[in-house]
Amino acid sequence: MKYDFAYKRKWKDIISEEEFNQLKNELRLELDDFENAEGLHEKRLHNLKLIKNGYFKIDDTLVNADWPGGEQNNPITKIRKENPEDFTKWKVGKTVVYESSEGREIAMLRPGKEAHRKYSTTGYIEKKGKKQRIEENEFDCLPVILEGKKVIARRVEYQKYDTAIRALKPKQALLDVLEESGLEYDSEKKTIKDIQEFLIEKEYKTPNPKVNRFTPWTLEHLAIGFEEIKLIDKHGDLALQIIGAILVRMAFMEGHKQDPQNELYKVHLPEKSIEVLNRILPDGVKINKGMESTSIDSILLLMDLLGLNEEVKVDWKGLLNLEEKGSPTPKGRVNTLLTYATFVSNAINQDNIQSKTVFQYQRSQNDPRDLQFYRDSFIFLGDSKKQEDRLTRMKRLL
Repeated sequence: MKYDFAYKRKWKDIISEEEFNQLKNELRLELDDFENAEGLHEKRLHNLKLIKNGYFKIDDTLVNADWPGGEQNNPITKIRKENPEDFTKWKVGKTVVYESSEGREIAMLRPGKEAHRKYSTTGYIEKKGKKQRIEENEFDCLPVILEGKKVIARRVEYQKYDTAIRALKPKQALLDVLEESGLEYDSEKKTIKDIQEFLIEKEYKTPNPKVNRFTPWTLEHLAIGFEEIKLIDKHGDLALQIIGAILVRMAFMEGHKQDPQNELYKVHLPEKSIEVLNRILPDGVKINKGMESTSIDSILLLMDLLGLNEEVKVDWKGLLNLEEKGSPTPKGRVNTLLTYATFVSNAINQDNIQSKTVFQYQRSQNDPRDLQFYRDSFIFLGDSKKQEDRLTRMKRLL
């Protein structure tokens, strides 16, 4: 473990020594390894069973709708592209799990795209050396950040030739928009899309443009957004240190509480950590260029739901009750969030720019690093009591 005093000196103009110690107490991880994570499997299984018993509301109108083939024609995703600014037209049930500090809802929309009866993919189970295909992930959901009818956690790609821009006549109207947005009109550099997104965000009264693609935030989008933190703020490394520690704790459901009985185990974000993050990032994080900024707690709460939805997928793909070969598997929320913490660890090193690499690594569901890697990466995780006791015994022998 690196010495605390070096970090205290480095960050003294943004956090006091007292706050540094508060963060260490708040984010300390007592766990020594996944296999001995007391109560973790029970919490994960409890949440999974709630979901499979219909905890999240559903509108099943599109589950059995006609699907002529082709991923782009899945009725569950096609309707999103047709109505990118209004999720209430998507024919989904909504269950609000969290509310963020900025008043946005962090919710599950059901069904997710995998819930269509014709959806299929390969599972984990092999037969005669070949992975079997599986169909219809009945309990798949879409984790979202909502502001009224609008899904914030999304990437919208519009047609190249912008009907909104062409509607700005006379020419002076376009010049006024460019001045306000700070953008330049340059079709060769494909800035048309950025100008259009600005127009949509500012609700200019222009014709509705054609949407080529609507994509909910993936971990790749989030990785790119987080990567910007270290580039735009001089204390970005401190922010990433805190975010990384929170992700590791979330992976092991440290800080998850159940209230009342038989409810979901939900994450309670550490208060001092969020206070410091908001101090460093008062305007939040902009995941996609030209789109809204989002508070850091909104993003972390969304990631908890992304991890939860991964549990559903792992169970559906054949690792029933989140077990593999008779033992609890880290596949699902643990691998997803830990692998993302691996990215944050590498992002702290200014020589590493590797969002897509880590994203692809996560999708393969390979085992992440051992816990010592994360302790060495994130100062606020500290040493477990077991480790400290071991060091104390060693000192006595000297």
